[in-house]
Amino acid sequence: MYDMNAGTGRGFTRASAPQIAIDGVVTGVVFNMTVDDRLPGATVVAQPPHGEPVVATTDASGHYRLELAPGVHELTIYYNEDRVGPLKIMVPQRPE
Repeated sequence: MYDMNAGTGRGFTRASAPQIAIDGVVTGVVFNMTVDDRLPGATVVAQPPHGEPVVATTDASGHYRLELAPGVHELTIYYNEDRVGPLKIMVPQRPE
């Protein structure tokens, strides 16, 4: 698991390292490190350098899925008072 604890709040929220597929799909899991429990309802925001952010909410198992354009994005997770990130991720160009 990747400790994305470069944020604010109580510091209980963590996230797995995002998995980035060649087609621009980014997935991951958000969890509470204190009780090792996955967190439903967390907000995951991917901000590209230009344009509008892409937003997802974690499901009942704490999983999220984002479809992103190629390029660098800043991934930030919000859960109650916690803010985790930003973490810069690179989404590769899709093959032709």
